[in-house]
Amino acid sequence: MYLRNAKSVYLTLGLCLVFLFSLMPPLDPAFAAARLEWSGNIFRESVDNAGAIGNSIQVQLIPDGGSVVFTDSDDLVADGRVRVTHLPAGLTCRVRVIDSTHCRIYLDGNATAHQAADNIDNLNIMFYSTAFEHTDGGMGSSSSNMEIQFEDNGEPPAAEFKGSVEWPTQGFTEAAADDGSIGNSLTIELGQDSAEFNGFEQCEDMIGDGRVQVNHVPAGLTCQMAPISHGACTVTLAGQATNHTAADSITNLEIIFLDSAFDGATAAQVRNSAKYDIPVTFIDGAEPPVEPPVETHDIVATFSMGSTVYYVNGVPNNMDAVPYAEGGRTFVPVRYLAYCLGMTEANVDWDNVSKTATISENGFNVMLTIGSMWINVDGTPQLMDATPQIQGERILLPARFVAEAFGATVEWVEAEGTVIINRDM
Repeated sequence: MYLRNAKSVYLTLGLCLVFLFSLMPPLDPAFAAARLEWSGNIFRESVDNAGAIGNSIQVQLIPDGGSVVFTDSDDLVADGRVRVTHLPAGLTCRVRVIDSTHCRIYLDGNATAHQAADNIDNLNIMFYSTAFEHTDGGMGSSSSNMEIQFEDNGEPPAAEFKGSVEWPTQGFTEAAADDGSIGNSLTIELGQDSAEFNGFEQCEDMIGDGRVQVNHVPAGLTCQMAPISHGACTVTLAGQATNHTAADSITNLEIIFLDSAFDGATAAQVRNSAKYDIPVTFIDGAEPPVEPPVETHDIVATFSMGSTVYYVNGVPNNMDAVPYAEGGRTFVPVRYLAYCLGMTEANVDWDNVSKTATISENGFNVMLTIGSMWINVDGTPQLMDATPQIQGERILLPARFVAEAFGATVEWVEAEGTVIINRDM
């Protein structure tokens, strides 16, 4: 009798459970198929060996046709939507949502202990269901095998890295017209440490091809990026920023090279493959003069390679051609070189027949001819190690020889790609 009663109880409970489950709303099948893909699972110490982490990891949400998205947040960890365990002392984890299907994981700070013996392989990052929207409370995903690798000498084993990205020290600056356009471009160089590493993949649009990710571009501007060789690429910001007062300047433009940006290496095998603090500086009401000012006292002029903006005594001015460096010499458009020496356009003469440029001041004449390595300084020929050049419709002269002929001094700041000309009037 007791057995029959027990069977009856179990049967009743089973029927009740079936009934209760029938009342539950079905799980969105599209959501059930959603998953996370990680761009890597190793955080590496920066080469300065100070305990800071030199890379970040991107997480992509693959909804597979569903409507699930990341909850918008500057830091899912601080918001309590992501849990992190086994994090070394001195480091904090930050998970920033980039867009509805991408977020990026950063380890900020400096680890207290950061020798190779302090490496870990059990960093756990758990996404709670609140990290997602339209999930019906059902989604959670973790990666339990994340690694943090520290290096005793600040350098990983030779086989780890195949190259290194060299970032320019300067950022982007608004053109002197104060119209929201950017007056300069940046050149990023890539060193190759391995014979099997061929440098940048050659393409026309690294961003459009999905080889580079760019974040925090000011509204109205479009970031464009293309390789100029296997060892260098240029970055420009095209268009006009919607908001461009000085208060709209930023210091967090991000450029992140992905694996497909490189030929023969992954992004993890290239040092400094991402930069998260590129400044974009806007100016207030800087109007270029009708003609560059003629100073009656000391002149300090600055030209930056690849930039159409130059400065005379701190005042920005626009050019219609860009200076560049070649063969260890810097070439500057002749008209603007004369301006920065305290002259005007009337001091410059161009003979199209002989292809000779003459700069005159108070009866003192300096003459240079396209294709010739001789400079005539007030009647005295002197040999140069570079020749004047024509780019388009502009004549560019080797800055040092011309400036020094008029008693100016020239300084080349290689780290910034800048030439500084000083002249006492």
